[in-house]
Formats: sequence, structure tokens, C-alpha cells
Amino acid sequence: MSNGGLLYVRAVLFINGLILIGKVEPISAGIFNLFIGGLQVFTPLFLIVTADGEQWAVFQASGIFLFGFTYLYVGIANLMNADSSGIGYYSLWVSILAVGYSFVNFLIFKMLSLVSSGCSGLFYGRYFTFFLQRKRILRSLRDGSPLYNPG
Repeated sequence: MSNGGLLYVRAVLFINGLILIGKVEPISAGIFNLFIGGLQVFTPLFLIVTADGEQWAVFQASGIFLFGFTYLYVGIANLMNADSSGIGYYSLWVSILAVGYSFVNFLIFKMLSLVSSGCSGLFYGRYFTFFLQRKRILRSLRDGSPLYNPG
């Protein structure tokens, strides 16, 4: 995805972070998540349709869907005030696939995207961890208690 698209992704991640500290209402952020998710679903669709059957162009574009569906999922969950535990498991799946995509890029295209896509996988792994631990993390942020208690 182009740098412009990544700028929007960073913006939505920033907005989602503001939800966690109580500065943005989830419903308001849900609309922005839907916008960015829609952009990241429309973009690969356009790229695939205009790829003229070139397999590697389709492969490259298909990875964008993983992230677009994540933001659509988050947006719908925020707007409906739904339980978001499924987002964590979906994020685990995306993190595994992101590492696979980076490995193929490195082997086939000799691109050093192994590092950047591998980092994407790690970030989605962090999403997964957060959604599994979210109640404890949010309680500690609210109460001021430490996240890690060695005792």
C-alpha cells in the first residue's frame, strides 16, 4: 500500500489508542475505522481487477485485505457496542499470515519486506495479546495498579 494509505492506517491506530485512554468515544472511532477499512478493501479489489491476471500482483494486493477487514471488524464492533474478543483471534490469524506473506516476498521478490511484514506480524500479535488481556489491562489503567505484579 502506498505511503498515503499507510498514513491513514497510522491515523486509525492513533484514534484506536485514544479510545483505550478514554479520550475518544468508541462510536466516533468506529466510523473512522469503517472508512479506513473500506479504503483497504476497495484498494486491493481495484488492484486485483486491473492486474490482468498477473498472479504476483494479485498476491501482493491480497495481503491488504487482511488489514482492511481488521478495521471493518473493529468499526462494526465499536458501532454496535459488541464484544470484541473475536478481533483478538482474528489478529492472531493475521499475524501468522503477515509473517507468511513477508517470507514469500523475501524469497520470490528478494525484497527486504521480511523485516517490515514481520514487524506487522508482531504488532498483530500484540493486538492478539491485548484482546486476550484487555480486561486486566483496562482495569490497571483505570485503577492505577501495575500491569505486572511479581508477587
